Amino acid sequence: MAELYRGDGPACGEPCEVQVEATGLRVKTESSERFLPYAKLRGRLGGYDDRWMIFTMIGGAGLELWVDPELLDTLKDNADDYPRAFRKQLFSLEIQQMTRARVRIALRVVAAAFVVGAAVWFLRGDLVPRLVDVVPVAVETGLGEVAAEALAEDYEVCRDEELVGAVSEVLQRLVNSGETAGYSFRVRILKSSGVNAFALPGGELFLLSGLLSLANDIDEVAAVLGHEVQHVLSRHGLAGLVRRAGVRASVGMALGDASDVLQVLGAYAGSLVTMKYGREQEEEADRGGVVRMAGAGFDPEASIRFFGRLAEEQPDGGGALREAKALFSTHPTSQRRRSKLEAHVWELSHTPSTASRVDWARIRNRCDPAVGAEL
Repeated sequence: MAELYRGDGPACGEPCEVQVEATGLRVKTESSERFLPYAKLRGRLGGYDDRWMIFTMIGGAGLELWVDPELLDTLKDNADDYPRAFRKQLFSLEIQQMTRARVRIALRVVAAAFVVGAAVWFLRGDLVPRLVDVVPVAVETGLGEVAAEALAEDYEVCRDEELVGAVSEVLQRLVNSGETAGYSFRVRILKSSGVNAFALPGGELFLLSGLLSLANDIDEVAAVLGHEVQHVLSRHGLAGLVRRAGVRASVGMALGDASDVLQVLGAYAGSLVTMKYGREQEEEADRGGVVRMAGAGFDPEASIRFFGRLAEEQPDGGGALREAKALFSTHPTSQRRRSKLEAHVWELSHTPSTASRVDWARIRNRCDPAVGAEL
């Protein structure tokens, strides 16, 4: 395979046939034939991955012959007959080919080692916090919106003004009770008999109406919302996305290509609603949630009551909480977790609840399909 480039020829070169002769190379194209004496040729490696040999003819007005490296073997067969200067060029090109081939192999080994190292880093969890730290809140919010769109397609949003207003008031009090790190929070209620809550990156919160039906008072609603707010502030959802994106994200970020990382993260954004948090993340959300509840004037012991009830009766064991499967799948409960919650609450010095006087028992079932139609 060979191509001939000349000043008055096509920019992409002309396919040609090259014949090796004793004193030079004979080059034939469809429209012409040229003889290139060895004494006037200067060679170098070039093209993609330096895989081509490029011969430039002295005084040839920009004439270049690009040939497949296999031609080098053919030329070496008759090297003793060539001018001394051209023999030295052939030897130099051969050394360059060997050296660059070894360099390419070495680079592949280094790249493989880097990927393996990045994978190990991910498995140990060392790299995830670094990647999370460099993602702006605005970008995180955009990723959360991708997941929010997926939720909107799967559920019907509750429009009951009194119920939505009461829950939104709880969220606003929680948000106002502490630092929000630049996040803007919003809560939506989704009509479903399931018992679950989602915290999406950026501050989009969702409560299933089945969960609200199980809350005995407004303080228990605050317990759930405070927990989810802390998940957002701790960027647990974003960390889960980065972890799922895996080594590709780590390599892209290490090379400074943040756009590739964000593209990968966006591909996983739809999985946020089923993402499971680790024990440390759940405990961090529990601890931050009860602190924020106390600061907002809610009773932090409500978190023990609500999550404790879910822990006492397993979702497959029948009874009023048999629909709580979803919450158990994304927010695992255990006696250890309940004990931790109790310890967090007992550490707090809080005043009695100043929750709103809303008649929660009257409105909590407004949007639950399992109870009846929206009033």
